[in-house]
Amino acid sequence: MIPLSEDQQKAIDDLVGAGRIEVVPADLNRASAFLQQAENSLADIENVTVIQNRYTLAYDAGHAAGEAVLTAYGYRTTNQPGHHEALGLFLSAILSEPNQAEAAAHFKRRRRARNQMQYRARPPSETDTEQAARTATTLVEAVRQRGVE
Repeated sequence: MIPLSEDQQKAIDDLVGAGRIEVVPADLNRASAFLQQAENSLADIENVTVIQNRYTLAYDAGHAAGEAVLTAYGYRTTNQPGHHEALGLFLSAILSEPNQAEAAAHFKRRRRARNQMQYRARPPSETDTEQAARTATTLVEAVRQRGVE
């Protein structure tokens, strides 16, 4: 795993201090399993015809990629409301390369769009769905670059 910078570690410590994430033993095997889930979801997107279902697969792939890197560094989200948001904050804290930071920001927006779909019956657009898939692909690549295999 690529070591976290001082700024990255401070941002993560702030999330821990705020009760958004918890420290747990790092588990690279579990991280790899999450990464495999992300890749499996991405692989099936092209086989699905319903936009809502493709969006859900793309969002789930991004979420699993986030869980992979969270687990690899020895953290997990709490069981409090807002754990998906906390995952997005974690991704924003550690992904600093421009395209990766943009993907982390997109993931946070995709979470809000997913909530609109689930709780307000507002289906995603084709454009949103394609962006969600690109975001998830970038997050998977970023997680691999950080050292999860």
